[in-house]
Order: sequence, then C-alpha cells, then structure tokens
Amino acid sequence: MSKPRVHTNAEERKLIAALRSDKYKQTTAWLRKGDRFCCLGVYCDISGSGEWKKRDREFEFIGTGKWKRGPVNLTVLPTFLTRRLRWDDDSGILNFTNREAGVVTLAMLNDDGFTFNQIADLIGAGLVRKLAKRKKVTP
Repeated sequence: MSKPRVHTNAEERKLIAALRSDKYKQTTAWLRKGDRFCCLGVYCDISGSGEWKKRDREFEFIGTGKWKRGPVNLTVLPTFLTRRLRWDDDSGILNFTNREAGVVTLAMLNDDGFTFNQIADLIGAGLVRKLAKRKKVTP
C-alpha cells in the first residue's frame, strides 16, 4: 500500500528547505528581530521580493519593485507572499483547531516554541489551509 501523496507547491518546498537549513535562528513575535526570524520571516527573506528596514530592534519587511505598494509588515506575511504560497491566510492557518485556542496558525506555533523543523513538518504534511480553487461560473 502506498502512502497518500501530499501536495506542496514549489514555494512551500523552498520554505521547508530554508527552515531545515540551519541558516536561520528563530525568534518570536516579529518577522525578524536582529539576526533572528520567525518561520514567516524566513519566507520573506528567501522570497527575493522585498527588503528589510530596521526599526528599533525589529525589522519590517517592505515589498520592492512591483510589490512596493501595500502595508508594512512586522508580524505576518505580506498579502502578495501569502498568495504566492497559495495560503488562505497571512499567518498560516492550519487545517485543524485547538479546543483552547480555536484556530491554530504557524505564527502561533512559532511563538509557542515549535522548532523550525517541526513547522517544516506541518507545511510538508499539507496542513496549511490553501486558497480555495476558484470555480468557473458559467452563465
């Protein structure tokens, strides 16, 4: 009996590889603080679509080029990166809930002490809620 195939997209696979790479040190509460990143900040860093601007001790991620417009992001993914990952939410909502917390997100798990490897396992298992596929409407 073969294992069920889990569908991750190319961008998710890049993020999984970066999270497992040991290149990034982990932080909580911010996309980036000093030389440390949250799991979502790692994707901002590898996306090639923005730059970090220092504010006090933390950094904000600002899209560049055609991605320059839009809000500054300190704690969640910019919308254009969320869409590139094909995720339904900018904090990485998972496909299950917790009795106490309700919705569970990658950002919450990162801040609650999950390691980058554990977060990579969740992404690799296909547990991040994806954008719904649009149905074609015919008149």
